[in-house]
Amino acid sequence: MRRKNRGRRVVRRRSMLPNPDVDRSRGAATPFAVTAGVHPLDTLHREHELIAAVLDAIDEEARRMQRAYEVRLGFWLQALDFLEHFADEDHHGKEAEVLWPMLERAGVGRQHGPLAQLAADYEQGRTARGRMVEALASQDVPGLATAATSCTRQMRRQIEKEETLLLPLAGELLDTAALGALRDGFAQSAAVIGDDQHARMRRLATTLRAG
Repeated sequence: MRRKNRGRRVVRRRSMLPNPDVDRSRGAATPFAVTAGVHPLDTLHREHELIAAVLDAIDEEARRMQRAYEVRLGFWLQALDFLEHFADEDHHGKEAEVLWPMLERAGVGRQHGPLAQLAADYEQGRTARGRMVEALASQDVPGLATAATSCTRQMRRQIEKEETLLLPLAGELLDTAALGALRDGFAQSAAVIGDDQHARMRRLATTLRAG
């Protein structure tokens, strides 16, 4: 007799990042609002798509920079702005401050397993971004290219884990009430960030993806 999984949704995603050289920037979603009726885990998935498209743009600019041996300061300042304020502060904030506590209440430990791995990944990503800042400040072309590539690679691994481990796990464990609370938590997080900041991040993403 099959057990019915009432109110729960299993989120199974394909691998998001098979090839960093593939340009997925055209048509990528720009999910800056938590829309009523949209599954809250889909909100995270769409943000992963947007971040992945910007990572593609960063990799392309790193290759261009190495060929021309020229640093386009404006691009890199905007890329770092997006990585800090959208990918980390906004997107990771929703995961770590809203989703993770719900998973803990559902029995997922914070000290071991996927949450511990992702917490370590977040710190490694911030460290890699810090190396980008240092290399940009000194106009170190090889150093910036290396740091940028390291940062995008780390962030892709992180997104891959979230797509293949975290979101399916959340889909299995969170019932209808928990998913409603998750949506509300995301909406509160978006309100704290503010519409103006969301609009600025949307413009940044568009500019970066356009090259």
